[in-house]
Amino acid sequence: MRGRIREAVRRFLIPKAKSIMRSPPRTIEGRSPVLEAVRAMTDLGIGSLIVTRDGRPVGIFTRRDLMRRVIERGLDVGRTRVEEVASSPLISIGPDDDLASAMELMRSRGVSRLAVMRGGELVGILTMTDIRLRFPKGYLSPWILLKRFLVDTMAYLTFWSGIWTFVQIYVLKFTVTQYIANAAIGSILTIALGGIYGRYLDAIRRRADV
Repeated sequence: MRGRIREAVRRFLIPKAKSIMRSPPRTIEGRSPVLEAVRAMTDLGIGSLIVTRDGRPVGIFTRRDLMRRVIERGLDVGRTRVEEVASSPLISIGPDDDLASAMELMRSRGVSRLAVMRGGELVGILTMTDIRLRFPKGYLSPWILLKRFLVDTMAYLTFWSGIWTFVQIYVLKFTVTQYIANAAIGSILTIALGGIYGRYLDAIRRRADV
């Protein structure tokens, strides 16, 4: 039962990779010299490039690869090819995979970047930095999300119920029977929509970057 609740929360409340992935992803042909990759990352202000071979994504080249596999070994950045020092195989997820799953995959594989693939086509890149910048600590925990959903529902319920009760009794002058009937219907609708409203509000805030 606990597992089912966790899975349902993840499916409906946790944002998907496509919501914050960087698209289109920046790529470089594997046969290119490392110097070209360094210039591209510097000019674009990014920390990695997806490495391709004949148009297919096969790996990733990061600043860490540059330091550990090129600089520390004293390799010539003008002669060393990117594919010789890139990290591979390329670890990927789908655009509809949730961010909690993405973070678990990153931790288990010891990486901080994932390619986002749809039907074999590269559509984006997702980084741990992007996730942490967009979402506060704990936001992607299914149980914390469930707790927030319940809190949102209760807050929404008490706020609007109080206002509607005042309107019914002092403005509309409802009878006791009318009040009870409307209160019951209102409570059901508020409980059903309260948490959804909270998640909707979160989504609007993320889209507006506030």
